[in-house]
Order: sequence, then C-alpha cells, then structure tokens
Amino acid sequence: MTSTIKPITPLRQRMIDDMRIRNLADNTQSAYLQQIIAYAEHFHRSPDELGLEAIRAYQLYLTQTRRLSPSSVSVATGALRFLYKVTLKRDWAIDEVDVFVIECDQFADSHTGNRKQTQGSYVSVGT
Repeated sequence: MTSTIKPITPLRQRMIDDMRIRNLADNTQSAYLQQIIAYAEHFHRSPDELGLEAIRAYQLYLTQTRRLSPSSVSVATGALRFLYKVTLKRDWAIDEVDVFVIECDQFADSHTGNRKQTQGSYVSVGT
C-alpha cells in the first residue's frame, strides 16, 4: 500500500517557521498545527480566507457539538490566535478573539468519555 504525502502549504510552512523562531515547544507546535488543520478542514477552506466570525463559529462547534473540554478549546483558541496575529499578521485587537475560561458546564472527558461538571464561558482577554 502506498501513501500519498501532501506537500506543505506555504501558509503551514510559514506558521512552522514562526513557531520555531519563537522557540515554541515541539508539543505546542504539533498541537497548534493539528488544531489549524482541523479548523481548515471544518470549513473546507484555507484559514487565510476566514475571519473572526469563523473563529467564533468554530469555538461554538467545539464546545456545543464536539463538547470538548475547556482546556482543549483553549488550545484551539491559542493556535488560532497565533495563526492570525503572528503568521497572518491580522491587525485585530487581541480582545476580539475570545479565550475559553472554565467556570461550570458538562463536557465529556476526551479519554474516558465520562461526563465532567464544569462551567465554561468565553471572556475577552485585554492587553
């Protein structure tokens, strides 16, 4: 069985370079890339064609449809913030991309499938 290797897009290569320049940990780089790939696949479009409304819609999808834990949503949000602020140099105010903060709502533990009680809400993070 032969596998097809997809070429790295210029946007992905630039994000990788930006993460390396900033000396992000290998695990962080891997997690951020996975999140951005999932984001692009969700919308069937390149992230550079998407904006703030797509980020908000994706965060709602992660929390309401996928029911991911607050920490998983925070990783996705961090990856999106990095992509748009650093790699794509979008001039959005930092507080326009919300960060998920744990307060109290039910979500499924991604490893066990067990329900956990927490409360989650989005807050804007100012500079």
